[in-house]
Amino acid sequence: GSTSGKLLINPIENKALDNVYVIGKDSALNIDEVVATGAVKLLSQEGINSTGADKLAKIIGTDITVWGGNAGINNVSVGLLKKNGEIVGTVDVNANGDIAISQLESLSSIVALNNLRNNDQSFTYGGVTYSLNEDLVLGAVAGENIAISAIGNIISGIDGISYLNVSEALTITANKSVGTDDAALRVKNSGAVLNITAGESINVSAEKEGNLVLGTIIANSS
Repeated sequence: GSTSGKLLINPIENKALDNVYVIGKDSALNIDEVVATGAVKLLSQEGINSTGADKLAKIIGTDITVWGGNAGINNVSVGLLKKNGEIVGTVDVNANGDIAISQLESLSSIVALNNLRNNDQSFTYGGVTYSLNEDLVLGAVAGENIAISAIGNIISGIDGISYLNVSEALTITANKSVGTDDAALRVKNSGAVLNITAGESINVSAEKEGNLVLGTIIANSS
């Protein structure tokens, strides 16, 4: 079975929780939108899927965790928020199956923010300005086949510990850089095939003992 419908936390008139924690114990979570001004945690043993009209499940918060359990995470677009210009969290994704995530480009289509948007990149609530972070900042990411795309840079969080752990293939596409001089993208030497296409530079740090198999690596593609 599955749990269908729109999971939407609407930060209007102080009626919303700052943080969102949803568990799908025996079924998949089928998501249209989840919007919060704090952390978002979505956990399901049977996967995370999209019910959005544009085939994307949009998840917005200052710290985002998505676990797909024994299944996969399909067509999830994450909008990691800065709080008054400061980045406070990362995107953590884990599933035994395949994972496909992208970086949310705009807040313009988010129903919950219709009366709060300053522009398509930011909104103000409770005297605090929240804006989409320019980079996709990843924490711990694990899955079988993982596809990640971003309009900005794709980097690892500043904890220096978390990394991407893939058992089959990792495909990364970024309009800007994958890893930067100051923040390399950390990938575990798991034997997975690594494919990267970046509009600018590539800086990957291979973590732990083992091998990382290079597939197609393209820098400065724009």
